[in-house]
Amino acid sequence: MDVRRINAEQPANNNTFKAFCVLRILIISTALCYFGAWFYAICADDVMSWKTFKFHLIMLGVVITLLGIYLFFEWRKLRTFIANLQWQIARYATAERY
Repeated sequence: MDVRRINAEQPANNNTFKAFCVLRILIISTALCYFGAWFYAICADDVMSWKTFKFHLIMLGVVITLLGIYLFFEWRKLRTFIANLQWQIARYATAERY
């Protein structure tokens, strides 16, 4: 089988890949900022103030929301990959043998 034909059948998802990389970086940086702020609050003995508590609730909500969005799209990507794999297996099983 020709390699060019196989590559032509694969969709080019460069924009999707870049978007997932950006989303991963955003989640990691947000989580690091959140835990860094938590560490600072512990060191400054400012853990029990209402302002710090509200900040941590908001940041925790942002981190959980970003993780939820990422996992939702990652699950869709995984389902698409499995469907494509099943299609290729079925195509291979019904292909003519020489």
